[in-house]
Amino acid sequence: MHSHASAFDVIDSLPTPFGLIRSGVAPDHQDVKNASSDFSQIFSDSRIRYFGGVTVGEDVGLEDLEECYDAVVLSYGCEGGTVMSLGDDSDSDSSTPDCVYHARKLVDWYNGRPNSSPPEFRLTEEGDLNVTIVGGGNVSLDCARIILKAAVEDQSLTTSDVTNEAYNRLKEITSKANKVNVRILNRRGGMQSAFTIKEFRDLFKMSKVGKMGMKILSSEVEKSENEESLEELKGTRPLKRLWKLIGDVSANSEEGEKANLEVRYFLSPKGYERRDDGGVSSLKCDVTKLEGAAFGQRAKKTGEEEDVESSLVLYSTGYKGKVLEGLEEFFEDGKYVNEGGRVGVRGGGGEGGSEGGSRYYASGWIKRGASGIVGTNIPDAKETVMSMVADFEGEGGGVRRRKNFEEILRKRGVRWVDWKGWKKVDEVEKRRDRVRVEEQVREKIVDLEELMTIGGGGKVE
Repeated sequence: MHSHASAFDVIDSLPTPFGLIRSGVAPDHQDVKNASSDFSQIFSDSRIRYFGGVTVGEDVGLEDLEECYDAVVLSYGCEGGTVMSLGDDSDSDSSTPDCVYHARKLVDWYNGRPNSSPPEFRLTEEGDLNVTIVGGGNVSLDCARIILKAAVEDQSLTTSDVTNEAYNRLKEITSKANKVNVRILNRRGGMQSAFTIKEFRDLFKMSKVGKMGMKILSSEVEKSENEESLEELKGTRPLKRLWKLIGDVSANSEEGEKANLEVRYFLSPKGYERRDDGGVSSLKCDVTKLEGAAFGQRAKKTGEEEDVESSLVLYSTGYKGKVLEGLEEFFEDGKYVNEGGRVGVRGGGGEGGSEGGSRYYASGWIKRGASGIVGTNIPDAKETVMSMVADFEGEGGGVRRRKNFEEILRKRGVRWVDWKGWKKVDEVEKRRDRVRVEEQVREKIVDLEELMTIGGGGKVE
């Protein structure tokens, strides 16, 4: 492959690179965001070009890609959030009340995704902010941590790259609240928690040094220790460590002066109670129990119910990918069907379209589904690259000369931001007159047109 490949183009619908490292990883996790420096080094190679602000399916189609590239790697993640299930027998009306959102709305906003908008925050009649987050993964913990850090004035949020708009609004609403109460709901038990110990420990540490309390009901810890779950615990060191920490939190639960985090188990949402102003006042839940064999236990309703006070509901119940038009035959259940990253061949003549066609590959969430952390993508990408190398170095894997993608964009008048343009954006975002404190890494530009203008996204001459 090294002897044939002469150019690699990266096409991104946003005018800023780095994907979820920039717009998904929580702003107070700068150690994770530092992975962007590795990507930056790659673009110092003259064979690699960046086309930011170009959307496949709008600005260009698959036919355009097939005219330009021998191989197309689909690595655009899972944009669509799954809808929170309220159960088949939900007794709520068909409309969703105000202040109920997929967690992505909050994440996009505090991370400065261009043209994103904030969720609506409303206080209760008592003056509290009651946030209920449905789902037990790391995204839920991120959302909880950012809100709670604003409430207790944690300095690490101030120095993070959370946008000024989000920072100021979160500070405003949490300072107005008498108490900020965040609850994370899980349908199953504690040993089925989807979050990792690092993120959970961060919250535990917060509860020990500030105005925040943390609570897990001892009754739900005991209920989690059924025979099947204890079987799941055997020989699983990471789960053992997490379970010990969950037990420590439960044994040392206490009320916070300003803010509280409560992690709940065995609760499955079934509907809403509404306020007179159209907002949500509580999330109605079925109490559940575990049923089934070890490693395959499911939540089953017990017949009991519980209302969880809520003035804002965020659900983080997963993400699903969206198919690019023209690749439907290769797509199933929110991701591309693949073998070692190989998706299929399209756009050529001959039987099956293999003659002269473009080979499609996938990596990341759109390849395997929305799971894993940033590091999970490393072996995932290696597998896909090895498949590409084998295909193009093997028999019948020749490369043919194709059109230049830049020429297609110019002829259509499509604006884009190249790597030099991104470096201009990067320089502006890091200017000291933009940041709220000296230690802040950057103040992100959140207006799409401003990003395109600064990055020179008018290259159509």
